[in-house]
Amino acid sequence: MLYSHVTLLMLRVVDVISKTTVQQSARMLVAEFPGDIQIGALFPMHRQIAGAEGCGAIWEQYGIQRAEMAVLTVQELNKHLPFRLGISIRDSCWTERIAMEQTIAFLREGVTQCSCCQTAGCQKKANPVVAIVGPAKSSTTIAVQNLLQVFRIPQIGYAATTTDLSDKEQFGYYLRVVPSDAWQARAINQLLRHFNWTYIAVVYSAGNYGEKGFEALERLTHDPHVEVCIAHAQKVKSLANDKEFEEVLKSLFNLKPRPQVVVCFCEGLSMRKLFNAQKKMRMNDPLLRTFQWIGSDGWADRLDVVENVEEEAAGSFSIRIHSPKVESFEPHYFSLNPINHTKNPWFREFWQQKFKCQLTVPKDDTVTPVCTGKENLTLGYEQDPKLSQVINAIRVVGFALKAMYNDKCKKDNARVLCPEMETVNGTLLYRYMINVTFVDQFQQEISFDKNGDPPAWYDILNYVGKDVFRLAGDFRQTRGGTHILRMSDQPKMFYDKSSVLPESVCSKPCSKGQRQRQTTACCWICEACTETQIVNYTTNKCQNCPLGYWPADNRTSCFPLPHLYQPITTPSSMLALIFASIGILCTTLVIVLFLMHNATPVVKSTTRELSYIILGGICACYASTFFIVSKPSFITCFVSRTWPPISFAIVYSALLTKTNRIARILAGSKKRILTKKPRFLTTSSQVVITWTLVGIQCVIVAVGVLEEMPQAGFDSHFMPNQMVLICSSSTVAFMAPFIWNFLLILFCTLYAFKTRNLPENFNEAKFIGFTMYCTLVVWAAFVVLYFNAINKALTMSYTFSISATIALALLFFPKIFIILLHPEKNVRSSYTTTKLIRCHFGNSQAMSDSKHFSSGKTRTSSQSISISCPTRTASLRVARDNQDSTKSAGSTTGALNTSNNTSTGNATGGANHQLHTHSPQRHRDVASQTDQSGLTGSTAQTPSASSRFMRTFSVMGGGGIAGATNGSETPSRRKTLDDDVLQLIDSCRRYQDERLHSHQIQNFLLEEEGILEEEEHVTQLLAGTIEKGMRTMLSTVSKTASIATPKMSTAIPVVVPPSTGSDKECTPPRKRSQHESSSSGGLPVLPWRKGSMRGIRKPSRQQPTPSEHIPAIKEGEVTVEPPSVTVTNDTNAAEKQDDERFEKLLRSKGVQPVHLSNATQL
Repeated sequence: MLYSHVTLLMLRVVDVISKTTVQQSARMLVAEFPGDIQIGALFPMHRQIAGAEGCGAIWEQYGIQRAEMAVLTVQELNKHLPFRLGISIRDSCWTERIAMEQTIAFLREGVTQCSCCQTAGCQKKANPVVAIVGPAKSSTTIAVQNLLQVFRIPQIGYAATTTDLSDKEQFGYYLRVVPSDAWQARAINQLLRHFNWTYIAVVYSAGNYGEKGFEALERLTHDPHVEVCIAHAQKVKSLANDKEFEEVLKSLFNLKPRPQVVVCFCEGLSMRKLFNAQKKMRMNDPLLRTFQWIGSDGWADRLDVVENVEEEAAGSFSIRIHSPKVESFEPHYFSLNPINHTKNPWFREFWQQKFKCQLTVPKDDTVTPVCTGKENLTLGYEQDPKLSQVINAIRVVGFALKAMYNDKCKKDNARVLCPEMETVNGTLLYRYMINVTFVDQFQQEISFDKNGDPPAWYDILNYVGKDVFRLAGDFRQTRGGTHILRMSDQPKMFYDKSSVLPESVCSKPCSKGQRQRQTTACCWICEACTETQIVNYTTNKCQNCPLGYWPADNRTSCFPLPHLYQPITTPSSMLALIFASIGILCTTLVIVLFLMHNATPVVKSTTRELSYIILGGICACYASTFFIVSKPSFITCFVSRTWPPISFAIVYSALLTKTNRIARILAGSKKRILTKKPRFLTTSSQVVITWTLVGIQCVIVAVGVLEEMPQAGFDSHFMPNQMVLICSSSTVAFMAPFIWNFLLILFCTLYAFKTRNLPENFNEAKFIGFTMYCTLVVWAAFVVLYFNAINKALTMSYTFSISATIALALLFFPKIFIILLHPEKNVRSSYTTTKLIRCHFGNSQAMSDSKHFSSGKTRTSSQSISISCPTRTASLRVARDNQDSTKSAGSTTGALNTSNNTSTGNATGGANHQLHTHSPQRHRDVASQTDQSGLTGSTAQTPSASSRFMRTFSVMGGGGIAGATNGSETPSRRKTLDDDVLQLIDSCRRYQDERLHSHQIQNFLLEEEGILEEEEHVTQLLAGTIEKGMRTMLSTVSKTASIATPKMSTAIPVVVPPSTGSDKECTPPRKRSQHESSSSGGLPVLPWRKGSMRGIRKPSRQQPTPSEHIPAIKEGEVTVEPPSVTVTNDTNAAEKQDDERFEKLLRSKGVQPVHLSNATQL
C-alpha cells in the first residue's frame, strides 16, 4: 500500500513537469491504436538537429517504416491472441531529452487520477502501457530504462546493442532481440584475423554505443591468442562539424607506421562524415592512398550513409545484425497515401518531404507543387534493415502476454480479459518475456540468456558501389554453442577496387627460431635466438634447452644429446701430443748434454743446480699435455688440475731466484761503500728458496682440490650439438693456482728488466728477460682465449707447451749451440765482463774478508776514486834492466799485465801485450790495439778515461826508456809527457763522477760457484791514493828519465798482486825477457809512509824549474819520493788507526809497504 502511494505521488510530480514540457512542444504527436492491453513504442520519427536536442527532418526508414511495421505486426498478432493488443507510438527524435519526455507521457496517460479502491466515482483513463518497445539508440535506451525500471515496466529493445544493457544489476527490466556489441566486437576481430589484418586503427563515436563497442574490441586485443593490435584510437562526436572529421583522418594518415585498416564503431552519420572528409582530402591529393574501412552495425547496409560518397566507400566492409528483408511489408507500405492513411500523424509530413510538395497550398501560391496522393513510394525506397527486429520485439511482448493470459484466465475462447489480467504486474511480465522462445518467419531462433541477450548472428557485407552490398559471410552460433566466422567464396572488393588482399601489419611474423621484441604499439623487431635456444611463443622469449639437450628443428622443443667424449685421435689432439713429445725429447737432450759438459764454463755459468731444476719443470710442463687430452676421468682430471700449476711454479721459482740474486748483487755493486755482505747467495740457499716457492704453490693447489674435487662431467657447449665428457671445474678453482704463477712471472720479469744492462758476455740475464717478456704475452693471450674457447683442454695444452718451449729455447739453446758448434768459446774468459771493469790492486776476495776501512772523520782523502780500465784489472810495472840486457837489446819494453780477480780469489786469465813505443803516434796505435785485444767476444771501445789511462802509461814507459836509450830528452818531450799525465788525472776524476752518479752497470765478476761478491771499499781507497800519488810518481819518472845515462833503466814500483797459476789457463805462454828472468822473486815495493793519504798536496801543473831538487839515483833500486810532498804531523789517533788497518790489508794481499823514512833518499 505504501509503495502504491509513493508511486502515485511520483507520477503526479512527473505529470506536472511533463505537461509543462509537452505544452512547449508543438510536435508531441502520438499514433494511438487502442486495445485490451496497451504497449508503447518509441521510434525516431524525426532526425536529430545537428548540435541541438530538437527534432529535425522526418526519417523514413528509422521512423515511418518502423512505425508502419509495428502497427502491421500488432494487427497480425491480434489474429492469434485471445485478447486485443493495442499500441501507442511516440517520436524519440534520436535524442535522450525528447525520449524521456515521451516516456513520461506514457506513464502519465496510464495513471488514474485517483485511487479507485478508495475514492468513489473514480474514473480510469486509457489503458496503461504494460511494456515499451525501443528506442533505437543505446544511450537513449539507457535513459528510458532508468525511468521505467522505477515503475517496474519491462522494456524490450530492437536496435540498442550496448554492452551495458546486459548488466542486470543496473537494468533489471530490459531485454533485447539484437545481440550485444560484445559479440559484434568478436565478429570484427574474426574478420580481421581472417584477412590477417593485425595492425589497425579505430574510430568510435562519442557516447555509450561507440565507447562500449571500442572497449569490447580493445579487450579482445589484449588476449594473446587474438593477434590483433590497435595502433591508434580516436573518438569523434556524431554531430561534430566536417573540420573535426578531417582532423581525425589527418591524424590517421600521419601515423608511423600507418595502418591500412580502420575500424569504425560509429553511428551511420559519423560514418558518412568520415567518407566525406576522405573525399575532400583525395581531391587535394589524388595519389593519396585511402583506408580499408570496416563499419559496425551503425552503418550496416544503409544507403543513405554512402550517398554521394560511393567512391570512398567502395571496397569497405560492414557488420549487420542478421535481419532478412521483410517481403510482406512492401505491398502494404506501397499502398499507403496521405488520403487513405490518416492514423499515422507523421505520414502527411513524410509525404510532403519525400516528394517535395504540399498537400494544402494557398490559392495564391502557384509555385509550390501540390501533392496529389498518387506519388510513387517505390522511388528511392530502401527497406530499413531493423524491420525484422521490430517484428520480433513486438512478438516477444505478445507471446509473453498470451502465456500470462493462459496461466491466469481459464476461460476458453473468451475474447475479454479476466480480472487477473486487468492489471499487469511488470515484474511477472518480464519473467514471461525472458522465457519466450520461438522461431521467427526467417527461421531464426529467438531466445534469451540470463542477461536478456539473444544468440548472436551477424552478416558480413561488402560494399561494391552503386548501392550494392554483397554478402561476404556471416558470424553465428553453431549447434555446439560456439560462434564461428564463415566467409563465402565469392571474390571480395577491397579499398583499391581490386580483389588483391591488402596488408595491414606493422611487422611481419618472425621466422623460425626468432622471437618478437616489442618496440612500439603493435610493432616488434625479430631477434634470432642462439642455436642452443628455443622460442617460447607464449612469452616471446628465447629459452635455453636444459643441460644435455639440443633444440629441435622447429625451435620450439628440445631433444636429448648423445653422450660422447673428445677422442685423442683428432688432428688437434695429435698435434698437441706431438708438440709435447718433441719438447720432452729436446729437454732430455739438453739435460744429457749438460751432464756431459757439467764442468765446462758454459754450464757452470748457468748455476747448474737451478738449471737442472728448471729443466725438470719444463719436462713436467710438456708431460701435462698427455693427461689433459686423455679421456676425462677422476685420475686424469686430478692430474690435469694439479700438475700444470706446480710444473710452472718449479720453472718460474728457479728463474725468480736467479734473477733476484743477480739484482741484489748489482744493487750492492752500486754502493760507494760496501756496508754489509749480501746474504743467501750460495747455491744451497738458492735451491732452498726455489723449493720454498714451489711449496707455496703446492699448498694453494691442495686447498683448491679440497674445496672442489676434480671430476669428469658433461659439457653441452663443448661442441655445438653433442654432449661431450670433459673435466668440469669452476673458473675460480682452475685459475686460483695460476695466480701464484702469475706473481712469479711478474716479479721475475721485474728483476729481468732491472738487470737488462749487464755486459754482453754475461748474457744470461738478457735471455731471462726475453723469456719473461714472451711468457707474459703468451699467458695474457691464454687468459683471453681460455674463457672464450670451446675446447679448453686443447687451449691449455698448447699454451703450456708454448710456455715451456720459450723457456727451453731462450735459456738453454744458446748454451747448447756453444757446446756443440763453438767449443772454442766454452772458456772461462767468455763468461766474464770485457767492457768496463774496475782496476783492482790485490786479491778482491782477501780484501772482502777484511773489515771496512771507515772514513767517518772528515779528511781530504774521504772521497775515493774508482779507476776503470778497458781491460782486466791492471797494474803497471816499468822494470829496470841490468847493464847486460841494455847492451844486448836495442830497445826496452814496458810490460802491461792484465788480470781478472774474482770474489773467491781465483785469478782469471789475462792477456799480456808488448808495447813498443818509439813515437807518440806509435803510443796511440799500441794503446788502441791493447784496448781492442784481450778476451774473446770483446768489442772495440771508444776512447774514454780508462783508455787514455792506458795510453798515458804506454807513453810514459816508452818515452822514458826511449829517452834513456837515445841518450837525450828534449824539453818538448818532457812537456808532452807531463801534459799526458795531467790529462790522465783529469780523465780519472771525470770518470769517477760518471761512475758515482750513473745507473750503468760498471762491473760484474762471475765465480765458478755462481757467487758474486762485490767488494768496493778497498778499491775506492786505493783509487783515492792513486789520484794524489800518480802525478808525483809520473813527474819523478819524467825527471829521472831526463837525467839517466844510456845504460840505466828506471823502475816505477806499483802495487802488483802475486801472479797465480790460473793465468796460464787464459793467457798463452810467452818467452820471458832477459830482465824478467833475472829479476828477483820478490814483489815491487810501493813507497809508503804513514799519513801519506792525508798530507799529500797536488803537484803543480807547471814544468819543473832548474831550482827544484833532483833526487839522486841509486844503482840497483830507485826509490822515488815526490818532490812536492808535505807531510802533516797533526794526525790524530783515529787517522793513525786507519793507516794501520790499511797497511794490514796491503800485507794480507801480499804487498809489502815501505815507509819513506826507512827508504834510501836521493
